[in-house]
Order: sequence, then structure tokens, then C-alpha cells
Amino acid sequence: MKILILFGSMTGNAEDCAHQLGARLESEGHDVSVEDMADVTPDRLKEEKTVFVSISTWGDGDPPDCIEGIWEGVVEEANFDLSHIQYSVLALGDTAYEKFCEAGKAIDAAFEKQGAKRIIDRVDCDVYYDDDVEKWINSVSGTLEANAPAMN
Repeated sequence: MKILILFGSMTGNAEDCAHQLGARLESEGHDVSVEDMADVTPDRLKEEKTVFVSISTWGDGDPPDCIEGIWEGVVEEANFDLSHIQYSVLALGDTAYEKFCEAGKAIDAAFEKQGAKRIIDRVDCDVYYDDDVEKWINSVSGTLEANAPAMN
């Protein structure tokens, strides 16, 4: 199965999580592409069927600065048909801020609003996130394995 893993990161934490997921899925035989959201246009999503997003919140709820292109198209304009996509979001944040994991919540809601099918609930991670990331990766892996014939 072809899988796109997107990351939006200012400090590298969301990127690291995306690469962890990518390595796991590649080891299970999936065709995986891990890409920076800064390098992906919203139109690219028209080509994808399975998308996982690892995104951090910067400051008090803002998305990473570098992803404005896809953020504008998918979250702010929100006029794409994403009904062909199955997805899940890993959101990184800090509970010290009022808008905890807001960027991840916004992208998750935007995908859903535009018809994408959430196959695993969004996971919101605080600053100590290793256990939550591992659970999300295990959930992604297990869901893909359990539904492999239906998802191809």
C-alpha cells in the first residue's frame, strides 16, 4: 500500500515522529513517503489515498511557519474533496499553552470537513510524548494490517 506521511515541525519533533512511523511501516512492506508539509501543495492530496500527519503547534496554537501553503489550502480555504483519503493525525503541543495541540486539531477537523475518513483518532501529545507516539504508531500499524485487503 502507498502511504504519505506528512510532517509540520519547527524544532524537529514532529519530523522525528513521522520518520519513526515511516520506518515502522516500511519494515512491514508498505510503500512509504515521508515529506515535509512545507514541500507539499494541497493539490498533491488529490493523488493520495492514505495520509498520516505529524504536526506540532508553535507558540500558542499556531502551525509551524514553514507550512503556510498547505495550511492555507487545506485548513483556511478548506474547499477540497478529500473523500478518497483515509487519515490520522498525531498532534504535538504543550499543555502550558491555552491552545494545546491546536494545529493538529485544526488539520484533523479540516480533513474531516472535506470528507476524509479518519481511521484512527487524533492523538494529542504533551511535551513528554514518547509513549503516546508509540501507541499511535502501533495503532496505525495494527489498523493497516487488519484492514489491508479493504484498503488497497
